[in-house]
Amino acid sequence: MLIELLIASQEEGNHHLLDLAVEYADVRENLALVSLQPGFGVNFQNRTGDSPIDNFEVIKQVELFRSAEAKEEAIRLADQGDYEGSHWALKNQI
Repeated sequence: MLIELLIASQEEGNHHLLDLAVEYADVRENLALVSLQPGFGVNFQNRTGDSPIDNFEVIKQVELFRSAEAKEEAIRLADQGDYEGSHWALKNQI
């Protein structure tokens, strides 16, 4: 699951952003029902004049997700006989 949040500037300090409830059947555990309720927060820091810090692990995971989406779309298009569309679905991901 990938969730993108756009967060307005806040005062410096820790801020709670949201609570999330997720339920799914774990295919690795004979479809056992898993229920999670994580909370998410962020620590705002006053960094006047500095550019944002990149989180390379997050960037990597987002790119892996986007690549998987492009691959699925390319396979779907190829299965429908649209080989040119399949080609462009992958090429546009680069």
